[in-house]
Amino acid sequence: MAITAFPFDTQDTSESDYSRLMGEAVDDGIVGSHGSTGFQVSAGSGMTVVAAAGTAALRGFMGYSTDTEGPVAVANGDASYGRVDLAILRLDRANNNMIFTVKPGTASATPTPPALTQTDTGIHEIALARLDIPSGAGAMQAGYITDLRQFIGSTIGAWTTAGRPANPRKYKLGFNATLGKWEYHNGSGWVDLQPTTAPNASKWNNYSLIVQSAQPAAAPNTIWIQPL
Repeated sequence: MAITAFPFDTQDTSESDYSRLMGEAVDDGIVGSHGSTGFQVSAGSGMTVVAAAGTAALRGFMGYSTDTEGPVAVANGDASYGRVDLAILRLDRANNNMIFTVKPGTASATPTPPALTQTDTGIHEIALARLDIPSGAGAMQAGYITDLRQFIGSTIGAWTTAGRPANPRKYKLGFNATLGKWEYHNGSGWVDLQPTTAPNASKWNNYSLIVQSAQPAAAPNTIWIQPL
């Protein structure tokens, strides 16, 4: 079977092909520095949420808003159980748009957030915030909202523990603002780029690492760090 390649002179490039190319060149996320206000979700009046003006990239497509998005309605809390919804940005290639909306979860004794839809040719969603809706809730509160935005604008990412990339490629590198550490994905989980602070018996690249004021006895393959 022949390999499809693009773009070439005098050859049309489809929307799907464009997304294949730019989706690999640009990560999903909010354009801006970590902690900036782009598409930040907050409580609206009643049982609604709004998102601040911002710019975002989803699978190579760019979307921006110069004004507050919403309000978007959120279902009232269940009579008996809590629920976890997600405030999201949704790229819809069939309708040629990108929208801010809420993806509802299911009320349960142990509620979990709904799964994001992320396809190469159809719907592609990213989470902006987690909405923990308690039973009986009838008005949105700031305390229900947890920021899940991930930011782009460089080849190295920045996120919170809760907002880590959902499906990172192996060795994706970024700064975790919750932990105050650089970390990378090893293919199965997130790993500190540098060893976590640990007791003196810790090993670092097969060297024993000792952090203390008093000089320890000399020992082979040992590094001593004297705190200031």
